[in-house]
Amino acid sequence: VSTSSIDTLAALPGVLSVQRVTTYKPDTSKPNNGRSNNYTGASAAWQSLGATGAGVKVAILDTGVDYGHADFGGAGTVEVFDTNDTTVINEDPAHLFPTAKVVAGYDFVGDDYDANSIDPAHTTPVPDPDPLDCEGHGSHVAGTAAGHGVTAGGATYSGQYTQTDVNNANLAIAPGSAPQALLMAYRIFGCEGSVDDTVIIAAIDRAVADGAQVINMSLGSPYGRAAEASSKAIANAVKAGTTVVASAGNEGGSPYMVGGPSTTPAALSVAAADVIADFPGATLTHDTTSLQLQVSNGVSPLPATGTLLVLSDGSGGIGDGCLESDYAGAVGKIVVAKRGGDCARIDRAGFGQTAGAAGVILVNNTTAYPPYEGTIADVTIPFFGALEADGATLLDDLNGLTVDFASNTLPNPGYKAPASFTSSGPRSGDAGAKPDVIAPGVSLVSAASGTGFGSLTASGTSMSSPHTAGIVALVRGAHPGWTAQQAKDAVANTASSDPSLIAGDLRSIGNGMVQPLAAINAQILLQADKKGQTGLSFGVREGDSLNAKARIQVINTGIAPTSVALAATAEAGVTLTVSPSSITARPGVTEVEVTIAMTKGTVSALPSAGDVAIPLLSGRITATASGVSPVSMPVQVVQHGRSKIESSYQSSRHSSTITVRNRGAHTGIADTYEWLVGDERDRKAAFDLRALGAQSFDATGISDVPNDRLIVMALNGYQQFWNAAENEYDIYLDTTGDAKPEYVVVATDYGLLTSGDPDGALGVFVVDLNTMDVSVFEGFAPVDGSTIVLPMFASSLGLSSAHPVATIRQVDTYSLTGHGVDESVGGLKATFNAYDPQRSSGDYVTLNPGDGVAIPVTSRKKARGEQNSKGWMVVTLDNRAGEAQASLISAGR
Repeated sequence: VSTSSIDTLAALPGVLSVQRVTTYKPDTSKPNNGRSNNYTGASAAWQSLGATGAGVKVAILDTGVDYGHADFGGAGTVEVFDTNDTTVINEDPAHLFPTAKVVAGYDFVGDDYDANSIDPAHTTPVPDPDPLDCEGHGSHVAGTAAGHGVTAGGATYSGQYTQTDVNNANLAIAPGSAPQALLMAYRIFGCEGSVDDTVIIAAIDRAVADGAQVINMSLGSPYGRAAEASSKAIANAVKAGTTVVASAGNEGGSPYMVGGPSTTPAALSVAAADVIADFPGATLTHDTTSLQLQVSNGVSPLPATGTLLVLSDGSGGIGDGCLESDYAGAVGKIVVAKRGGDCARIDRAGFGQTAGAAGVILVNNTTAYPPYEGTIADVTIPFFGALEADGATLLDDLNGLTVDFASNTLPNPGYKAPASFTSSGPRSGDAGAKPDVIAPGVSLVSAASGTGFGSLTASGTSMSSPHTAGIVALVRGAHPGWTAQQAKDAVANTASSDPSLIAGDLRSIGNGMVQPLAAINAQILLQADKKGQTGLSFGVREGDSLNAKARIQVINTGIAPTSVALAATAEAGVTLTVSPSSITARPGVTEVEVTIAMTKGTVSALPSAGDVAIPLLSGRITATASGVSPVSMPVQVVQHGRSKIESSYQSSRHSSTITVRNRGAHTGIADTYEWLVGDERDRKAAFDLRALGAQSFDATGISDVPNDRLIVMALNGYQQFWNAAENEYDIYLDTTGDAKPEYVVVATDYGLLTSGDPDGALGVFVVDLNTMDVSVFEGFAPVDGSTIVLPMFASSLGLSSAHPVATIRQVDTYSLTGHGVDESVGGLKATFNAYDPQRSSGDYVTLNPGDGVAIPVTSRKKARGEQNSKGWMVVTLDNRAGEAQASLISAGR
């Protein structure tokens, strides 16, 4: 339906609310769960407490499960998989479903389903009773949560589930974190592609009706909100007795990226950690140059020497190697490609193998090594990983040269840290505390669908989520009388932020690394609200000081009153208190008050807008009682230091000035633009455009085009956004005067447009609508603001000193996630001369509290083919979000 119909639909009898249908994809970054079980202590819980999840039902909402795999007690042969009629069950004795391990399930969609397809044949689900996995993701997830384990001989592990026995068994695939739990397979993905909320909701409801005690959803969509379309189904599931665990997403560390539906308050949102201490490595040498590489597929032995062939991106950089044709001439050589582009990491290894290369080096696009891949099917050449910083050496110094290789062991610089891909919080829409916890999610080995007994190594929050779902199963098995919410609380409250286990900030790790033993031994629990949130957030604040209060729940799951000591700690500059500091908690819920405060002086010393990714400040509430696990709750606030810069205009016959004065408590910067476009308020718009301005500068030294100009556009909205990259902003420009746009400036999520995977960075893409050539720039938009800044060269718009004028014809904005309606501001005739603007601009003034400065400004009469611009736009990104971030000054007033 159109966004204009939403209000009408919402008013119909029987309609509770209208929610946008979101599409989701599996959270895998295309790997040993035995290591993970030891690291978090799941295997210690088996040994010391006998907690193996026996009999607990864990539902996997995913691509299905290969229930014939040995990890799930199946026959363990490829033949059984290949001969399975995937549309029926129990067709013969060799293909029985359900099984003793996978005790229930259903295929909601069929093989061809893909929610993102434009073909109705693929968007229409074709359900059947057989949830066999034709993609592989779900089987890996199921094995990580509750697989039996597979011996080196390919048989189902049948030994004792103790840490000692499992570690000594030399297993090819280690058991899942809850090895004696029962699995339920609900297939919601086709063989490839995505799924939408309608299918997810149906699967949640079915799993609850079938008796699931835990649901795992290793899927997500970035920029998640508290109220996703599936949130009500998740909340109802938890109320009905099913704990819901979901992956946080793989979109990286930008603020507000944590994915829905894990952002639902009642869901347990799980980030991914790298807990691998070292990898197979190689030293690459040539003369005095030496680089340390990761052998990402573990191939041995390595070639003694090899000649490097560095792929080109056509612009002086390293190519991404995402096309098989890129590997022409690679026979016998070591091909070097750069991570990125529209292909999986391991595709380069396959392309290199097919082309006859002796190896492939993938240069990462982050500071760490690429994820370890493990064995890659049909690839026997080494697949190396290099640090981003070493890309220049490979390209500039070693391309075409013969280098030497020597095997070694490579310490992992990302050990005990959040994985480079794991999505960070806080939650979009309210700065809620998400993710909740973190668990191992890099290079986990689990069941490979269709292989009989083979394994797959994979990385992603898709792996950390089922590891945690298995831990929830251990807790539920140990405490059958607990509610689904209490099981979630226990896992979240007992997670550890000890740097010896995990190093990272709250928005990346939540409350910390999951600790099964502590969760099972918990009695006192903490909860932030009645909706099931386990972290406390005070949201986004813009005041000159901070003093806020909230009430949290202390829950005694025991049968007798218990003395509980409460304490609060916080980072420097933040005062966090809990009152009272000691209570006698009766069975059930006792509320206490939490206060967070910051002085005016502390707030005024906070970084300016954009100096940090997000000014999130944190603390922790702890509760201790005798004889039970201590528990804690993370507390956060996003506190901005805001200036209050105001502008006024003075004009005489001889001169004009704009006086800017900072009446606030924080330093701010005033930046002048020529004001070109204004628009009325539309409160429902995703980005409600208020004003657009532009400025231009000499581009000598930064552009390769002689006499070029740097144009900077600023768009100010009426209300706050969270991460500006969650929206798209399209500016249509006529550069020939024919009233038709020749160019469009598109500002949106950089990763989405360059690789198909959002990353939360704001990219600026100048598109020539005639040739479809694209120039790419980096936008600037501090989080929790209302103004975006978009740079571009005049040459990228086809402008020059001979043809200097562009006319803005239309501005469109909309949300990538459907939160808010689209807005189109058309019928515009706003002209801008990049080489001789009508209004002076670009004056940039830093103002401390109390400072005032008069900025001289000039105007000229419009030239032929131009329209009068509106005046000046004084942008201050340090002011409060909304209209305050752009003072609009009409010329002549």
